[in-house]
Amino acid sequence: MVEDNLDPELENDNTKNHMVQVRMNNKEFRKFWLVRRKLKADNNSSTLRMLIKLAADNNGESIEDELQKQVLMEDISASTQALLRQITGIANNVNQIAYGVNKLNSNDPDNQPSWDWIVKNVQQVNQQVPELHQLIETIKQKVGA
Repeated sequence: MVEDNLDPELENDNTKNHMVQVRMNNKEFRKFWLVRRKLKADNNSSTLRMLIKLAADNNGESIEDELQKQVLMEDISASTQALLRQITGIANNVNQIAYGVNKLNSNDPDNQPSWDWIVKNVQQVNQQVPELHQLIETIKQKVGA
Protein backbone atom coordinates (compact mmCIF):
# COMPACT_ATOMS: atom_id res chain seq x y z
CA MET A 1 0.00 0.00 0.00
CA VAL A 2 1.32 3.46 -0.94
CA GLU A 3 1.20 5.95 1.87
CA ASP A 4 -0.13 9.40 0.92
CA ASN A 5 1.52 11.24 3.80
CA LEU A 6 5.25 11.00 3.26
CA ASP A 7 7.80 12.00 5.83
CA PRO A 8 8.12 15.84 5.67
CA GLU A 9 11.86 15.49 5.16
CA LEU A 10 11.21 13.51 1.97
CA GLU A 11 8.71 16.11 0.69
CA ASN A 12 11.15 19.01 1.10
CA ASP A 13 14.30 17.33 -0.10
CA ASN A 14 15.20 18.18 -3.72
CA THR A 15 18.27 15.95 -3.71
CA LYS A 16 17.89 13.04 -6.10
CA ASN A 17 19.14 10.26 -3.86
CA HIS A 18 16.51 7.58 -4.60
CA MET A 19 16.99 5.27 -7.54
CA VAL A 20 14.34 3.26 -9.36
CA GLN A 21 15.38 0.63 -11.88
CA VAL A 22 13.19 -1.13 -14.38
CA ARG A 23 14.02 -3.98 -16.71
CA MET A 24 12.10 -4.08 -19.98
CA ASN A 25 11.86 -6.45 -22.88
CA ASN A 26 12.37 -5.09 -26.42
CA LYS A 27 8.68 -4.48 -27.02
CA GLU A 28 8.26 -2.54 -23.75
CA PHE A 29 11.41 -0.53 -24.41
CA ARG A 30 10.21 0.45 -27.91
CA LYS A 31 7.00 1.76 -26.34
CA PHE A 32 9.02 3.57 -23.69
CA TRP A 33 11.22 5.10 -26.39
CA LEU A 34 8.14 6.37 -28.27
CA VAL A 35 6.83 7.97 -25.07
CA ARG A 36 10.26 9.52 -24.47
CA ARG A 37 10.16 11.04 -27.96
CA LYS A 38 6.63 12.38 -27.38
CA LEU A 39 7.74 13.95 -24.13
CA LYS A 40 10.90 15.32 -25.79
CA ALA A 41 12.84 14.10 -22.78
CA ASP A 42 16.63 14.23 -22.76
CA ASN A 43 17.16 10.88 -21.06
CA ASN A 44 15.39 7.89 -19.51
CA SER A 45 15.43 9.35 -16.01
CA SER A 46 13.75 12.59 -17.05
CA THR A 47 11.21 10.52 -19.03
CA LEU A 48 10.28 8.56 -15.91
CA ARG A 49 10.06 11.76 -13.85
CA MET A 50 7.76 13.33 -16.44
CA LEU A 51 5.57 10.23 -16.57
CA ILE A 52 5.29 10.18 -12.78
CA LYS A 53 4.38 13.87 -12.75
CA LEU A 54 1.81 13.34 -15.52
CA ALA A 55 0.29 10.38 -13.72
CA ALA A 56 0.15 12.27 -10.41
CA ASP A 57 -1.30 15.44 -11.96
CA ASN A 58 -3.70 13.90 -14.47
CA ASN A 59 -6.95 14.50 -12.50
CA GLY A 60 -8.55 11.37 -13.87
CA GLU A 61 -7.46 11.99 -17.45
CA SER A 62 -5.24 9.67 -19.42
CA ILE A 63 -1.57 10.43 -19.89
CA GLU A 64 -2.28 10.66 -23.63
CA ASP A 65 -4.72 13.52 -22.88
CA GLU A 66 -2.00 15.24 -20.87
CA LEU A 67 0.49 14.80 -23.71
CA GLN A 68 -2.03 16.30 -26.13
CA LYS A 69 -2.44 19.26 -23.80
CA GLN A 70 1.34 19.73 -23.75
CA VAL A 71 1.45 19.68 -27.55
CA LEU A 72 -1.42 22.19 -27.67
CA MET A 73 0.35 24.47 -25.20
CA GLU A 74 3.55 24.31 -27.26
CA ASP A 75 1.51 25.16 -30.37
CA ILE A 76 -0.16 28.08 -28.61
CA SER A 77 3.21 29.27 -27.38
CA ALA A 78 4.65 29.13 -30.91
CA SER A 79 1.63 31.03 -32.27
CA THR A 80 1.98 33.64 -29.54
CA GLN A 81 5.68 34.05 -30.33
CA ALA A 82 4.82 34.55 -34.02
CA LEU A 83 2.22 37.16 -33.04
CA LEU A 84 4.72 39.00 -30.83
CA ARG A 85 7.32 39.00 -33.63
CA GLN A 86 4.80 40.44 -36.06
CA ILE A 87 3.63 43.08 -33.57
CA THR A 88 7.26 44.05 -32.90
CA GLY A 89 7.88 44.42 -36.64
CA ILE A 90 4.80 46.58 -37.07
CA ALA A 91 5.74 48.74 -34.09
CA ASN A 92 9.21 49.22 -35.57
CA ASN A 93 7.68 50.22 -38.93
CA VAL A 94 5.31 52.67 -37.25
CA ASN A 95 8.23 54.24 -35.36
CA GLN A 96 10.18 54.64 -38.61
CA ILE A 97 7.16 56.23 -40.29
CA ALA A 98 6.61 58.60 -37.35
CA TYR A 99 10.29 59.58 -37.43
CA GLY A 100 10.03 60.22 -41.19
CA VAL A 101 6.89 62.32 -40.78
CA ASN A 102 8.44 64.45 -38.04
CA LYS A 103 11.69 64.93 -39.97
CA LEU A 104 9.91 65.70 -43.22
CA ASN A 105 7.41 68.06 -41.60
CA SER A 106 10.16 70.12 -39.97
CA ASN A 107 12.79 70.05 -42.77
CA ASP A 108 11.06 69.79 -46.15
CA PRO A 109 7.24 69.68 -45.96
CA ASP A 110 6.90 70.05 -49.77
CA ASN A 111 8.99 66.94 -50.63
CA GLN A 112 6.39 64.86 -52.49
CA PRO A 113 8.56 61.71 -52.99
CA SER A 114 9.11 61.50 -49.23
CA TRP A 115 5.37 61.88 -48.56
CA ASP A 116 4.73 59.15 -51.13
CA TRP A 117 7.20 56.89 -49.25
CA ILE A 118 5.34 57.57 -46.01
CA VAL A 119 1.92 56.82 -47.56
CA LYS A 120 3.27 53.58 -49.10
CA ASN A 121 4.66 52.45 -45.74
CA VAL A 122 1.45 53.32 -43.88
CA GLN A 123 -0.46 51.22 -46.44
CA GLN A 124 1.94 48.29 -45.89
CA VAL A 125 1.42 48.49 -42.12
CA ASN A 126 -2.33 48.67 -42.72
CA GLN A 127 -2.17 45.47 -44.79
CA GLN A 128 -0.57 43.63 -41.87
CA VAL A 129 -3.43 44.38 -39.48
CA PRO A 130 -5.78 41.68 -40.87
CA GLU A 131 -2.92 39.15 -40.50
CA LEU A 132 -2.66 40.13 -36.84
CA HIS A 133 -6.39 39.67 -36.40
CA GLN A 134 -6.15 36.22 -38.02
CA LEU A 135 -3.26 35.19 -35.73
CA ILE A 136 -5.21 36.39 -32.71
CA GLU A 137 -8.31 34.45 -33.80
CA THR A 138 -6.21 31.33 -34.36
CA ILE A 139 -4.76 31.60 -30.85
CA LYS A 140 -8.21 32.22 -29.36
CA GLN A 141 -9.54 29.09 -31.09
CA LYS A 142 -6.66 27.00 -29.75
CA VAL A 143 -7.20 28.33 -26.26
CA GLY A 144 -10.95 27.87 -26.54
CA ALA A 145 -11.78 31.50 -25.82
